[in-house]
Amino acid sequence: MDYSVLLTADKTLFSEYRNIPLLQFLGCAPAEKVPKVIFDALSPYTELQEGLPIKAPYDVRLVESVLVDHLGREKVKVVTPKNIERYIDEKTRVVGVSTMDPLGLGPVTMMFTNGGRDTGYTKYYFYQLIRKLNFLRNADGKRFKIVVGGPGTWQIEIRKKVMDELGIDHLVVGETEHVLPQIMDDIVEGRADRIIKVNGYPKVDQIPLIKGATLHGLLEVNRGCGRNCEFCLPNLRSARNLPIDHILKNISINVKYGEHSVWAQSEDIFLYNLEDHRYMNPNWDALIQLFSAITGTEGVRHTNPTHGTISAPASNPEKFKKLSEAIKAAPDNIIGLQPGLETGSVKLVKQYMPRKALPFSAEEWPDVVFEGTKVLNENYWVPAFTAIVGFPGETDDDVIETIRLIDRLEKELPEKIGEKAHWTVTVLSFDPLAALADSEFFDVESQLTEMRFYLIYRTWRHTVLEVERFLPHIVKNSLAKGILTRFFRYGSKKVLDALGAWGKARGYDPEKALTITA
Repeated sequence: MDYSVLLTADKTLFSEYRNIPLLQFLGCAPAEKVPKVIFDALSPYTELQEGLPIKAPYDVRLVESVLVDHLGREKVKVVTPKNIERYIDEKTRVVGVSTMDPLGLGPVTMMFTNGGRDTGYTKYYFYQLIRKLNFLRNADGKRFKIVVGGPGTWQIEIRKKVMDELGIDHLVVGETEHVLPQIMDDIVEGRADRIIKVNGYPKVDQIPLIKGATLHGLLEVNRGCGRNCEFCLPNLRSARNLPIDHILKNISINVKYGEHSVWAQSEDIFLYNLEDHRYMNPNWDALIQLFSAITGTEGVRHTNPTHGTISAPASNPEKFKKLSEAIKAAPDNIIGLQPGLETGSVKLVKQYMPRKALPFSAEEWPDVVFEGTKVLNENYWVPAFTAIVGFPGETDDDVIETIRLIDRLEKELPEKIGEKAHWTVTVLSFDPLAALADSEFFDVESQLTEMRFYLIYRTWRHTVLEVERFLPHIVKNSLAKGILTRFFRYGSKKVLDALGAWGKARGYDPEKALTITA
């Protein structure tokens, strides 16, 4: 068929945030409170070459690859919102927009924006992009369809009126590599439903190699999970593992375009080529083989998994040490990981995530978190935990158990391993997803309790401590180190002061957050 396609995403997804760890969460910040000039300074667009981005989000690269094979290279372009108007012409029939958090309903954004009362930058820039596309279409009389896909489509699916409000023609929900050519032809020919739900999954051999570099060097190693946490969307995806040769071919593309880091994307890296599905003991040999191959690839200078369960390092410290050696973890090569702490309440773990602690029991969860963090830190890994506030049925006692666990990490871990002890916790608001989709969103404004405030305050206080102690060691750019570390020290303390004032206005004493478990 004779048509062309443009692929893009909102600005928050087209930046590497100056390669500062965890700064990607800045997109969840409220536009009303973080000045746009500061946000834009910290989130510059990825570098362009002849007007096109050298790097793009990984999921956009996957769509690009499938459509190039279907339509031809000259009919598919990946573009940024900044200059997308340069590439829309008479043959453009679809502008595909990938989104992560289009309505600001993600758990981090909901927490940062006071339950959505403020506007997170993810929503701000998504709306800006879609409105720009509508303006271009209306002003020039073009015939292209605005099609939205990506991991954030669930938000629009539950708020369908947004499609009319923003002039979105189609919403594509699900994994699409195996059916995308047909979907695209159906959209162009007018045969497609407005909301296109893909219920199946591509097989491993249907997941294409990328044809262009990815932001952060992010590359997928496996999909899906199997721990059956009731609040988690990735758990609904069929588990698949990409072969090492596929991963290495993708790495070679990134290296070709000057990207020398590899972010190994996974729902849980310790499930790679898992064989023990009953107790979920990691396949350590497969993991060591994977990361030995990655670090041994010419041009790779650093690799880092994205997500992983804290129970894995706790389950076998010796095997984890060997994995750390394969990944070349060292004092000057810190490895980050995003595990879910979620809660310190054994009751809630047993109710909503009993397999999360495997191969340990749910009753052992607090000890698993502590021991797993200890093993990570001893091997130069730093976990950036998430915790969830507002689970259905959550009580003050449950929240206190989470505060108690954080208190234990903060006080006892340095006693055992000294200055190696580093971790952060980001509190997320409960979102009704997966098996809990019929529940209600947690509203931080109306459902905040004294104990929940103390949890939020305590975790942010620890973040301030880590910014003070640890940030200078992980900012690589020597020119920017002094400026950035001073900026983040100042900014994190200002946030802590604002949190304290917020609590005091409700009658809570922030200092009590430090003694609540005593």
